[in-house]
Amino acid sequence: MTKQGILIKAPPKRNIEVVRFGGEDLIPSEVKLKDLQKSIKECEDLIPSEVKLKDLQKSIEECEDLYPGIDLWFLRKVLPELKVPSRRSALVLYDEGQPVGVAVIRRGKESTKLCNMRIRDDYQKRGLGHLMIKLVLAEIRNYQTDGIHFTVPEHIWRSHVGEFLKAYGFEFKDLAKVQYRARKKKMGLLFNPDPEYACSASYSTVKHRMREKINEGFENFTLSERFEGLDLLLSIRPKYARQIVQGEKRIELRRRFSEKWRGARVAIYSTDPDRSLLGEATVMEVFRDTPDNIWGKWKDELGCTFEEFSEYSSGKTIIYAIRLGEVTPYVVPIPLSQLEFHLDEDLPVPQSYLSLKSKDKWQSALKWGSILSANR
Repeated sequence: MTKQGILIKAPPKRNIEVVRFGGEDLIPSEVKLKDLQKSIKECEDLIPSEVKLKDLQKSIEECEDLYPGIDLWFLRKVLPELKVPSRRSALVLYDEGQPVGVAVIRRGKESTKLCNMRIRDDYQKRGLGHLMIKLVLAEIRNYQTDGIHFTVPEHIWRSHVGEFLKAYGFEFKDLAKVQYRARKKKMGLLFNPDPEYACSASYSTVKHRMREKINEGFENFTLSERFEGLDLLLSIRPKYARQIVQGEKRIELRRRFSEKWRGARVAIYSTDPDRSLLGEATVMEVFRDTPDNIWGKWKDELGCTFEEFSEYSSGKTIIYAIRLGEVTPYVVPIPLSQLEFHLDEDLPVPQSYLSLKSKDKWQSALKWGSILSANR
């Protein structure tokens, strides 16, 4: 951007780390997919530490002025459920090791309760709340829930926070049946100057509004430094895609390609039957040569037999060898079906590769991929 002819660089985006607690699996069920070939022991780093659990507790207790006794609620109801498989889960957002946002969720058969959601004051109005709402939706995506509900003090509902929630389809329904704050402060309901409102929205409404606001929050933040700055989508057979993300294969072949993609960041898409994004890599070099020369130079890094190579290069006098580096596997694969579910439309998948920069559908899909990967 410019100001009076002077070029002003936009500030770098802040990377937000997402830590998840609880749920019906202490380790998300996707981690146990056979394709990942990881044992539970190898995934122990996904279980949040006691230190981060303390961060969650401290962030919740900072709401004591709004909800007297919230510390006891956390200790007696929330904490025990977070330590065992349950319908209760929580999210903490970190910026450079400091907690800047929290949410506590309890899934129900008909409606999910947003028990607590808070963005630190100095991070409000910067887009972080938009990312939190998206992460909450991702958290409950696999459960048959019709809606999301919460209670909120009247003065908050009438503030910018209420306007933010209304933008996602939440509406005031009635006074909350249980006035937690009045009960704690020993105030009678008739004399309560700041009653709690019961608010809710259908899951489909929130999902629809979220599609309209998919870019909100990503102007200033990234999630776990994934899905940012991707240039290409490479379609690769499952056998070879897995070899790449596991570091066993460094050269990918293409019958057609362009040397202009040197330095491009690519998404590794594993084709049928996986139909999932497995990770990212950088195009370190592109070699254009005859099949004989390509095999002679790179046969040990192709991850295929000579017969497979010959079948692929048959009829071509020139092929391309793409050397991949800086490979970053995703903690769990991101199924194409999940991205299409959140977008409510099909995503075009190339037979070979696809430039992502000018594809609006895929740009939105990558943002959802960031959310799902961060939520894991």
